Amino acid sequence: MKTINKILLGVLLLSAVFGLWHFQGSSGKTDLRQGMQTPEQNTSAAVTASDFTLPDLDGKEVRLSDQRGKKVLINFWTTWCGYCKEEMPLLQILHQQGKAKNWQVLTINITSSEQSTQKVKSYIDSNGFTFPVLLDHKGSVTALYGVKGIPASFILNERGEVIRTKVGPFSEKEIAELLK
Repeated sequence: MKTINKILLGVLLLSAVFGLWHFQGSSGKTDLRQGMQTPEQNTSAAVTASDFTLPDLDGKEVRLSDQRGKKVLINFWTTWCGYCKEEMPLLQILHQQGKAKNWQVLTINITSSEQSTQKVKSYIDSNGFTFPVLLDHKGSVTALYGVKGIPASFILNERGEVIRTKVGPFSEKEIAELLK
């Protein structure tokens, strides 16, 4: 009987490991090979990004349409996402250096999946990040944008049109290309 229990436990553990591996692969890891996509690659024209209003960490309401006239990078993330943490310093570089090139970085924390807003604030403060962090408490903007894996980014032109999308973390090279 003990041998059967060990075999069943082994099968269950193997199934759990395979399931976790599959889940991570479907949440963006395999999409990293695709990188950013342009409308030409998507075979569709640029579409205007859906407008939204979310509070920032200080409670101030931020509206996407108020950013018209700037290039905007919208980035969906959480504090528990390893890939998100990996790219945060690069988003900080885009935020700092991109101001002179008419860039606005808007990060959207999927707060509905966080332990608390304070944890988000502590993470941002402890890492010295200064880019805007918007809080999606109900997950409504995350759903509006159809985010399935994180980090997920949408790049908008000055007219508010989505011109590129990306699932997975940015590389240094990709951020440098955006800053050109």
